[in-house]
Amino acid sequence: YQGVRLRADYGSRNAFRVVASSYNKLRENIGFSVSAQYAHHDGYWRNLYDNSLCDKENSGNFRTKFQYRNGALSIDNTLAFSIVEQGGYPYEYIGSPNPAKHREELVGKICYKEPCSYNRYAASEGLSLRYDFGRMSLASVTSYQYMSDKMHIDNDFLPEYYFTLEQRKQQHQIAEDFILRSKEEGKYRWLAGVYGFFKREKMQAPVTFGVTGIEKMILDNINAYAPFDGEYRWGDAEGNGADELLLDSRFTTHNSGVAAYHRSELHLGRWRLALGLRLDYELVQMLYNTSTSTYYTAIPSDPALQPTTVPMNIANSDLLSRGFFEFLPSFSASVDLDSAGRNMLYLSASKGYKAGGFNTQMFSEVLQRQLKKKMGLSQDIDVDELCAYDPEHSYNVEFGGHFATKDGVFTADASLFYIECVNQQLTIFPDENSTGRMMTNAGRTRSFGAEVSATARLAKTLVISGSYGYTNAKFKQFVSGGVNYAGNFIPYAPKNSLSLRLMQTVPFHTQWIDRMVLGVGVTGAGRIYWNEANDVSQPFYALLEASVRFEGEKWAVDLWCKNATNTKYNVFYFESMGNRFLQRGKPMTGGVRVMINIL
Repeated sequence: YQGVRLRADYGSRNAFRVVASSYNKLRENIGFSVSAQYAHHDGYWRNLYDNSLCDKENSGNFRTKFQYRNGALSIDNTLAFSIVEQGGYPYEYIGSPNPAKHREELVGKICYKEPCSYNRYAASEGLSLRYDFGRMSLASVTSYQYMSDKMHIDNDFLPEYYFTLEQRKQQHQIAEDFILRSKEEGKYRWLAGVYGFFKREKMQAPVTFGVTGIEKMILDNINAYAPFDGEYRWGDAEGNGADELLLDSRFTTHNSGVAAYHRSELHLGRWRLALGLRLDYELVQMLYNTSTSTYYTAIPSDPALQPTTVPMNIANSDLLSRGFFEFLPSFSASVDLDSAGRNMLYLSASKGYKAGGFNTQMFSEVLQRQLKKKMGLSQDIDVDELCAYDPEHSYNVEFGGHFATKDGVFTADASLFYIECVNQQLTIFPDENSTGRMMTNAGRTRSFGAEVSATARLAKTLVISGSYGYTNAKFKQFVSGGVNYAGNFIPYAPKNSLSLRLMQTVPFHTQWIDRMVLGVGVTGAGRIYWNEANDVSQPFYALLEASVRFEGEKWAVDLWCKNATNTKYNVFYFESMGNRFLQRGKPMTGGVRVMINIL
């Protein structure tokens, strides 16, 4: 394709998007494309604290691609820039399991005091080179990514000023992959490669406690348990310095890794056997600098004794480092059930892992505990134990097949899977006096299920397609906070997922309109358990969508509607200070899309 494509969308809540792209052959063997887009929407949900729309968004991106072909040599290069500016966040209070903290007047409402936002600026460059030597080819894939983002968040999401987080990150990552492979012919085929990457990230993540946070999360605990005959107050005796407490955290993280891998394939008639081996080493290092400078006043019960103002200056700095070495094998076998290869069965088994790391959000918790310890509430602190988490290992088996009729009217895919996971990485929320979430390791989990998808052409112009997935994912071993969650469902894993779509094409064959395409579809998911205790969940929900599309030779117009029944559902859950919050899914939306091709 060569030419210019233009697209414009407009929909509910003043949502619009404009896209322009151009595709050109500079020479017979040189291609170049460029595209740009800008999008905006006003947001769907209001923060009732100030009646503002809290989830508005502006975004844009620019992308170029260059391709060169000259005999055995191929070159592809992609350069992209993007910007995102978002409001935040549509988190609805749903209560607290602690009756003393439950606030009935806020249930079902989005109502928080401090403004929230998220901005991200990113650039990426990818260069792919390939040269064919005849019986084999060598490819090099080089990539560079830069990202700078800033998040300001009201961490308590309540009308009072407990505490806020402002997180700034700058990230650079470079990766290189060399791949040597045989020709895709013959009984024996193979590939081998070496991969390496390096990522450097600098982060500032200061947590600021407000008046309510200082009083409820620090002073109340200290005054209740500290061995002191009197009362602690923040700041001096006159109350100076009592309004805010800054816990400053700065991190420099280096992640680097190298891997060598090989895959052999044996083609024996209708059978294909494959064996893969990968050696992987990853090093995670984090230099942290955390500090706070404040003071408190001890006021004795005896009025004859004078109050004492005590300065507190805490500074922590250290380098945490962990290395992970893994051997990752994989095996697969498949067989064609007919000579044309339309129907086949396969079996695969593999080992996988995700490297461990460090919880940066827990360093404000470290400072908070150190402050309490200095004020007489003794707490031993092991930074590495509190902030580090281990790698996750998985053992995966899958059996399935692809099936199709001779005329291609019906196609289907089906599979069964089983996954055993050791030290699965899981996001949890510590006790209700904590200031953040953290990654931990569940001892052992297992998941099994099935997936099936099919497409059928019921008539020349009528097509129906659908898919269904079932997942049963549970803890086998997991003890957290003295509670055993063995037998409970793993959070965020939908038990059922469903998609069904019907497409009807109506030919017009007029001078202006070639065809009309009618579409109606349903997607669904659930039940989804939101926490390891399984006492908060999202029941199964289904969303109805519909569209009508008119197409001409060089243009198309879409009229569409999503969540046509305005179904209420939730897509995310978290806890803060023992309070529970849910993020609402999008309500009914609709709009129009116009596309034009200029040849």
